[in-house]
Amino acid sequence: MYLSKAYLNTQNSQVIHNLGDVYELHRTLSTLFPNTTNKKSFRKKFQILYRIEELQDNRPPYLLIQSKTIPEWTKLLDKYPNYFKSTPKSKELKVLLNLLREGQTCIFRLKANPVKRPPPKRFGKGRYQGKTNRIPLQKEEELIKWLERKSITAGFKLKKFQTSNETSVYEVQIRNFPKARITTPYRYQKITGSKKQDILSFHSVLFDGHLQIIDIKEFKDTIINGIGPGKAFGFGLLSVYPLKK
Repeated sequence: MYLSKAYLNTQNSQVIHNLGDVYELHRTLSTLFPNTTNKKSFRKKFQILYRIEELQDNRPPYLLIQSKTIPEWTKLLDKYPNYFKSTPKSKELKVLLNLLREGQTCIFRLKANPVKRPPPKRFGKGRYQGKTNRIPLQKEEELIKWLERKSITAGFKLKKFQTSNETSVYEVQIRNFPKARITTPYRYQKITGSKKQDILSFHSVLFDGHLQIIDIKEFKDTIINGIGPGKAFGFGLLSVYPLKK
């Protein structure tokens, strides 16, 4: 497994297009990996997770991508010259994984798409509505509970600290981002069979905080496999940095 970092050239027209449409970004990133007969499964085959980091101080955003193999940067650059601001860099993920221990406290960052799916409605005896649409979670309390539920099978727990009034609160900062948009005709055709263009969106939330590792095997699996839905569109990559005691 590898972790790669690439600064994006925001003067490049393809970069501008990709930053405004997460499906087009997904398609562009597919060129970084060997061709596969099933384009739908290339992310799973190469265990790809990624996140766009937006920076302050007029610095360019960068792509953080985790994958089973080192991305083939030249393939993308052959198709989209000057896509990157500088030469991308990659390092082996095992360097980080080998530093992790049970009981350890880590700083973490997670860009996620927290949602819930309401139960199907009942229409008469034995008749139920089909699969219901996912609903984005937006209240801070709901978002914390969502992350708590995910942590149960992810090998970690969220850290708490004592406030001045002797209550415990989580060491987690939550920031809501503008919705990630999809505006491609292909996506609409896939869902409805129509050739009409549509705009779909994904609710985007950034979690920053502290966690404690409670099951090292589950935690390492979580780092490799990610958290929550929308992984093909830049969600779910869990970044951690272990703190020294």
